[in-house]
Amino acid sequence: AFIADPQVGVLQEGIVLDAQVHSLDRTATWAERRAYTWALRTLTGAADVKDDPAAWLAWWKDHAQDFPPAR
Repeated sequence: AFIADPQVGVLQEGIVLDAQVHSLDRTATWAERRAYTWALRTLTGAADVKDDPAAWLAWWKDHAQDFPPAR
């Protein structure tokens, strides 16, 4: 009988904990970076860009207008 008669109401007491993200650790292994670089070179045709995120960012700033915008 208890299951068929649930008590539905407003929560009147309790504790709310607030959480924040203090850091984000993003590490990539050498193999992952090599795979990403290969994929970028294949997709963009940019064979002369070094295996470095900063180099790809600089390349993208110069060539972003060559590609259609994402939808």
